[in-house]
Amino acid sequence: MKKPTAPDESIAEKTTGSNETYEWTFDFKSSDRIELIDTIKEKKASQSYEGMRFMALRSIGAQMHKNHEYLIITGCVRVFDSTQGLRKYFSLLEKLGIRYTLLPTTEHCSTLPSLHTAKTDEEWEQAWDAAREVAQLNYDQGKTLGVKNLVFFCSDSYSVAKRLHDKYGLDSEPKFYLDILVDKIKETKLRLPFSRIGFYPGCWRERRMVNQNLKVNVKGWLEMLQQIEGIEIVKLPAKACCKEDTEAVVCSAQDEDVDCIVTPCHGVGQAKFLALNTPSMTVSDILFKALEETA
Repeated sequence: MKKPTAPDESIAEKTTGSNETYEWTFDFKSSDRIELIDTIKEKKASQSYEGMRFMALRSIGAQMHKNHEYLIITGCVRVFDSTQGLRKYFSLLEKLGIRYTLLPTTEHCSTLPSLHTAKTDEEWEQAWDAAREVAQLNYDQGKTLGVKNLVFFCSDSYSVAKRLHDKYGLDSEPKFYLDILVDKIKETKLRLPFSRIGFYPGCWRERRMVNQNLKVNVKGWLEMLQQIEGIEIVKLPAKACCKEDTEAVVCSAQDEDVDCIVTPCHGVGQAKFLALNTPSMTVSDILFKALEETA
């Protein structure tokens, strides 16, 4: 009996009017048996990080538009721990007519974890030099795609990228993933069944440990939520950290008798809210839901 042939792992190029996309053709499987065994021993899986990232993005229908406005940097972890958040965000971009692309193979980490390990001024400067070098690898890939506008889905990556831009003057000023939605949402009719939501803008404490001058567009995010008819918005205090003091955030939400906490950040905070049986969504999640309900 012949060994069965593995199915084609690529995604065919699609063309729908002006919506033309690049083909997913990343070959993440080795055909060499010994090489595969070595990979499994070293990485505990038959795929490399690039292969796992490829499969995660492919599974949620992520696109690489040729006629794009923005390059989305997902973050090395967010593509795995916030996969459904990414799916809704990409769908939201499509529905709003915002064309984006992705780095087709390797996306490098922002190096935030290494910055947190710096204990002396010398180590701090060395860590930032390394962060600049790694960031340039992503920027250079963006240039080959003809992209100047880099958008960061990961708040950690965004805080590092903003400081690198201010400190070294890198080519593109970074944008946070929500900020490219603001103008489009102002022109969009949105509606949801009545609910009372608690808007928790985040403390941004951990991000400001590496970028003290980091500014975020809380006003713009709140204005997008106010565009949704049918919901009542309560502003929750941002003093407590959802990661380190989750119970304080939850208690403030309970005091206001909200149905759900809405926050700009993905990742650990949401998981901790869930562990305390407290419903939560990101700003992009609720915008996606409202757009679907209104359609």
